[in-house]
Amino acid sequence: MILIISRWTYTTTIILVTILIVIAFGIIHLGMSNIGDFNNSIQYSQGSFYYDKKFVPIMDNISNVVPHNDTIVMSFNSTSLLDYFIQSELEIPYGAYSLQSLQEYMMKKDRRWLLVYENVSHTKSLLPLFRKEGLKDLDSAFQKISEYSTEDHSRFHLYKLK
Repeated sequence: MILIISRWTYTTTIILVTILIVIAFGIIHLGMSNIGDFNNSIQYSQGSFYYDKKFVPIMDNISNVVPHNDTIVMSFNSTSLLDYFIQSELEIPYGAYSLQSLQEYMMKKDRRWLLVYENVSHTKSLLPLFRKEGLKDLDSAFQKISEYSTEDHSRFHLYKLK
């Protein structure tokens, strides 16, 4: 009886060790493939600006157009990259919910510049205004100064309050 139990324990131990080795290799393989997926996803997310050769020249151009002591109201800023490359201070128009309220927000705070990251907005209610189709509505209150397109086809629009 003891011989049967010891064989069973030995066989069970071999099986368990084999299973653990297979699981460990699977986890390592999965982890390695996820690193590649992670690197690819960074390039196609907002982190793609890190790899975009047009991004820095665009931000430099905006800095050359907007006086450094003027604050720029921006539709979206989730990365410190914009703060680093644009010499002016950036501000999200929290509380604005329409073209008229955006205009009032900017006039009240003495802001003249608006930078729109097309199709993106921190302020959910302003998203229709900052979509490609809604940008034409800005023409009534803003003068379009320039439009920029990055390698990944992100678009930035610089406006000045009329």
